[in-house]
Amino acid sequence: FLALELVTDRDRRTPATDLARTVINALRHQGILTSTIGRERNVLKLRSPMTLHKREADFFLSTLDDVLQRV
Repeated sequence: FLALELVTDRDRRTPATDLARTVINALRHQGILTSTIGRERNVLKLRSPMTLHKREADFFLSTLDDVLQRV
Protein backbone atom coordinates (compact mmCIF):
# COMPACT_ATOMS: atom_id res chain seq x y z
CA PHE A 1 0.00 0.00 0.00
CA LEU A 2 0.93 3.66 -0.24
CA ALA A 3 0.50 6.17 2.58
CA LEU A 4 0.20 9.96 2.39
CA GLU A 5 0.61 11.95 5.59
CA LEU A 6 -1.47 15.13 5.78
CA VAL A 7 -0.15 17.95 7.96
CA THR A 8 -1.18 21.56 8.55
CA ASP A 9 2.39 22.78 9.12
CA ARG A 10 5.25 21.16 7.22
CA ASP A 11 7.92 22.32 9.64
CA ARG A 12 6.14 21.16 12.79
CA ARG A 13 4.38 18.27 11.03
CA THR A 14 1.13 19.10 12.82
CA PRO A 15 -1.35 16.29 12.02
CA ALA A 16 -4.27 17.32 9.79
CA THR A 17 -6.79 14.87 11.21
CA ASP A 18 -9.91 16.81 10.19
CA LEU A 19 -8.54 17.39 6.70
CA ALA A 20 -7.83 13.67 6.31
CA ARG A 21 -11.40 12.82 7.29
CA THR A 22 -12.73 15.39 4.81
CA VAL A 23 -10.51 14.06 2.03
CA ILE A 24 -11.48 10.41 2.48
CA ASN A 25 -15.18 11.34 2.51
CA ALA A 26 -14.80 13.43 -0.66
CA LEU A 27 -12.89 10.62 -2.37
CA ARG A 28 -15.60 8.16 -1.33
CA HIS A 29 -18.23 10.34 -3.03
CA GLN A 30 -16.14 10.07 -6.20
CA GLY A 31 -16.00 6.28 -5.98
CA ILE A 32 -12.52 5.95 -4.44
CA LEU A 33 -12.34 3.98 -1.21
CA THR A 34 -9.49 4.70 1.18
CA SER A 35 -9.01 4.99 4.91
CA THR A 36 -6.90 6.75 7.51
CA ILE A 37 -4.21 5.19 9.65
CA GLY A 38 -1.73 6.37 12.22
CA ARG A 39 -2.00 7.49 15.80
CA GLU A 40 -3.51 10.84 14.79
CA ARG A 41 -5.57 9.35 11.89
CA ASN A 42 -4.00 11.87 9.49
CA VAL A 43 -2.38 9.38 7.09
CA LEU A 44 -4.30 8.31 4.00
CA LYS A 45 -3.84 4.61 3.33
CA LEU A 46 -4.12 3.86 -0.37
CA ARG A 47 -4.54 0.27 -1.47
CA SER A 48 -4.52 -0.18 -5.22
CA PRO A 49 -5.65 -3.33 -6.99
CA MET A 50 -2.98 -5.83 -8.07
CA THR A 51 -3.48 -4.73 -11.67
CA LEU A 52 -3.51 -0.94 -11.69
CA HIS A 53 -3.88 0.57 -15.14
CA LYS A 54 -2.61 4.01 -16.08
CA ARG A 55 -6.13 5.35 -16.62
CA GLU A 56 -7.08 4.29 -13.07
CA ALA A 57 -3.97 5.91 -11.59
CA ASP A 58 -4.68 9.06 -13.60
CA PHE A 59 -8.28 9.11 -12.37
CA PHE A 60 -7.15 8.76 -8.76
CA LEU A 61 -4.48 11.47 -9.01
CA SER A 62 -6.82 13.85 -10.80
CA THR A 63 -9.58 13.26 -8.25
CA LEU A 64 -7.20 13.63 -5.30
CA ASP A 65 -5.86 16.87 -6.78
CA ASP A 66 -9.42 18.20 -7.22
CA VAL A 67 -10.35 17.27 -3.66
CA LEU A 68 -7.23 18.85 -2.16
CA GLN A 69 -7.81 22.05 -4.15
CA ARG A 70 -11.36 22.33 -2.77
CA VAL A 71 -10.57 21.80 0.93
